[in-house]
Amino acid sequence: AAVHLRNLLNYKPSDTDLVKLADEVGVAAFLRLRNIPKWSDDPKVNKEARENVEQLIKRVTDAVNKVRRDPARIQGYIKNLTASPEENAYALKELAKSGAVVVPYIIDALRSASPEERIRYLDALRRLGPDTIAPMVAALDSNIPWLQVALLRIFQKRYSASTARLIQREVVPNLWFLAASPTQPDDVRRQAAAALSFFLEIPADKLPSARVALTRLAENYYLHRVSFADANAVTIWRWDGQRVVEGWPGAPTVSADKAEEYYGLRFASQALLLDPAYVPAQVVLLSLVLDKTQSKAGLDQTLERAAPKVHDLLGRVQSDLVNAVLERALEEHRVAVILGAVRDLGERKEVRALRPMDRLGPPLVRALYYPDRRVQMAAAEALLQIPDSAVSLATTRVVEVLRRAVAAISSPPGVGQGEQKRKVLVGYFNEDLRNRVAAAVTAAGYDAVAVTSGRELMQRLAQASDVALVLFEEELPDPGLAQLLGQLHADRFASQLPILLTAAPPRADASGRLPDDPSQRDLLRGEAIRHEEKLRRYVARYPNVTVIPAALALDAKGLKPLLQARLDDPANPALSAKEIQDYAERSIANLARLARGEIAGYDVRPAGATVLEALRAPSKLTPKGQGFAIEIAARLRGEEAQTVLANVLADGKRTTAVRIAAADALVRNIQQFSPLLAPNQIRVLAETYADPKLEEVLKTKVALVFGSLRPSTRQSGDLLLQYQPPAPGAPPKNEK
Repeated sequence: AAVHLRNLLNYKPSDTDLVKLADEVGVAAFLRLRNIPKWSDDPKVNKEARENVEQLIKRVTDAVNKVRRDPARIQGYIKNLTASPEENAYALKELAKSGAVVVPYIIDALRSASPEERIRYLDALRRLGPDTIAPMVAALDSNIPWLQVALLRIFQKRYSASTARLIQREVVPNLWFLAASPTQPDDVRRQAAAALSFFLEIPADKLPSARVALTRLAENYYLHRVSFADANAVTIWRWDGQRVVEGWPGAPTVSADKAEEYYGLRFASQALLLDPAYVPAQVVLLSLVLDKTQSKAGLDQTLERAAPKVHDLLGRVQSDLVNAVLERALEEHRVAVILGAVRDLGERKEVRALRPMDRLGPPLVRALYYPDRRVQMAAAEALLQIPDSAVSLATTRVVEVLRRAVAAISSPPGVGQGEQKRKVLVGYFNEDLRNRVAAAVTAAGYDAVAVTSGRELMQRLAQASDVALVLFEEELPDPGLAQLLGQLHADRFASQLPILLTAAPPRADASGRLPDDPSQRDLLRGEAIRHEEKLRRYVARYPNVTVIPAALALDAKGLKPLLQARLDDPANPALSAKEIQDYAERSIANLARLARGEIAGYDVRPAGATVLEALRAPSKLTPKGQGFAIEIAARLRGEEAQTVLANVLADGKRTTAVRIAAADALVRNIQQFSPLLAPNQIRVLAETYADPKLEEVLKTKVALVFGSLRPSTRQSGDLLLQYQPPAPGAPPKNEK
């Protein structure tokens, strides 16, 4: 067979021959060749046969598409529809082989046909296969009354047990607007209403409101409730203003995501054409626009930069509508929509966004508690843009969100070192096992942060927003699996984090060693697999938890793609290192604004320890960010603040501007809260002052620090005695 297959391809049959062969045996016969597992014992021959199968399938498919889609062929058979009964029957049979692509040509022929020819063409449309219904539906948008009425009648005639589901899916949704739109002629509206009544088996006067039905249809696409045969290649038939077309130029098919956008906007827009003030349709349409646009741009991008057109639309609509969109998105957990709405409300500086819509409070404030770091950050920044935002009583939460963003770059590193990587929180009680898992995580390219109990795990999550994924064992103690999962699910910061849970490994006894007997080993492995499945059923209520075998956590090669898949989930991608750094810089800048009192009602002192930690060497903040941190530190009471500022001043690796800012801040802090520096720290400053390589401007600043330390009268006298004026130089030369 492999030899015959090779000979067939070498013969190079024409497209016509291949189509004739496909008509005789069916295309499926070629596809079944893929099911042959082995063509020859010779690996070379076997490989060649498999390649030849794919080549033959491609040639047959291309030939069938080319011949059956040939316009001249299709138009020739359409012309024969008006010939003798025998020619009509043969033409109809051949047109049926071409499928949906013949409909646009028949519609074109209908528009220029005589009354007698129209009868033949319409009869052909009635008798063609089910794949022709979708392009026929597209012709309903032609606004040619006689054609619309004729097609509606054909749909009713084609309705049967075999086509009922197809017509319900393809035809019915497109009848609501025709049945209710005042722009349609009376006969079209009546025929569309009659068709709806017929298909839905509801009296015409009992049909639901068209605007409500259309809004529900749009919601189905927005909520991903509509399935497609091929999510990667959805064919959309539409009326382009002149004729029925398949897709768009250069894009005959689109992705399911694009199809959802097209149909969702179509039906929501039709609902608004019937009633522009219908708020549910407005909410669905704007939600859909935000969802598709923000998802395509990336959750880290603003619409102002990524989609100016959508950004302008969002800014021009009523703020109450944006609030309603945000309210719904929070309930449905649509992160892309939440981000778009939150950022818009902040840009508007909309005071009404702080007013509660129901007992749950203002949606913008609720977004601060949404378990997604991007949403929390966007909500915090939005509130800071709104005048008198302190009335929201969320000031403490705003500061905490900003603090955690700063802590994300100043938290202690894990096992991984070097460049900043995504952090994986590893929870194992046994030290040896914990170290091995952490080593596997590090080898997979991530920074492992190890803890020994559930309590430590929750405490580490509370420190900073830097953990991208949690990996822990089923038997992690204190407080145990059930309570730990409950705490993680309830945590406002961590409930959406991806979690990998390792099932307990098979054990023969308390020592954890497997028996030497192979049969007993197999028995234990079987028990382990059953236990793993049981654990999966137990955590099924937590969609972010994935159960994996214990051995997989020790295999860096197998663990790496799993970590990458969970962290790069399109629905909830982890923050990149760039985003974490950017959030920290923006947060420290906002905390500095709050410390300066630019926005009344906020207390930054709870973030003080984190700010000082971020300022310590080696600081991951940029020099500009360090300047903001220094501003905050200048207003913090305590020895630690003065110590950190003094260390920054003495640090020769910092920029001159940062060291000058630290000196000024230290002087201010000492004057406000009195000197609190330890003697050893003063000694370090003295050594810095004595450094001959120290820039003059920095030497002056260090001197001011010493002056602010309130030296005694005796110390002042000693300093005066140490002063020596510069030696006199040579007299200036007389100039002529």
